[in-house]
Amino acid sequence: DVFVKANLWQTALQLLDEMIFFGVQPDVVSYNTVMNGCFHNGQWQRALELLFRMDRDEIAPDLVTYNSLIKAHGTSMEWAKALAVLKEMRRNQKVPDPNVVTYGAAISACARCNQWVEALELCNEWRAGGNKLDQKMLYFVQTAYNICSPAARTQTFSNLQQ
Repeated sequence: DVFVKANLWQTALQLLDEMIFFGVQPDVVSYNTVMNGCFHNGQWQRALELLFRMDRDEIAPDLVTYNSLIKAHGTSMEWAKALAVLKEMRRNQKVPDPNVVTYGAAISACARCNQWVEALELCNEWRAGGNKLDQKMLYFVQTAYNICSPAARTQTFSNLQQ
């Protein structure tokens, strides 16, 4: 975690490889830490590669892993893939249930790509699941609103009025 916080994601990746070389099996926390370091340093492709390594090494992803994956897809402007991950989380019983951070990351991914309708649908889905619009969720929605272009927001509200 020290290397990640110091923006030394390459060193963190190298340590992960050295753990394996010396017979120490990294756990989900190790992978998540390095994935987040890659993500926060603009290396979302490397974060996705680590997910494939986890699968290869038969390490089950947890909620943090899935949240990081959704963020990575959002950063890469792949909002549909971010939503596919969320859909898989809801469908697959072996996967942790999505939380407010999960939905917030998906809403942000949609907003980055001017998919304001999808962002609002996710907010409605969150509420339909019996969840409240707490401060965290309202923050994500407000941020999404600010990210979306004015044209996308206007079109959305025009569609809602029809």
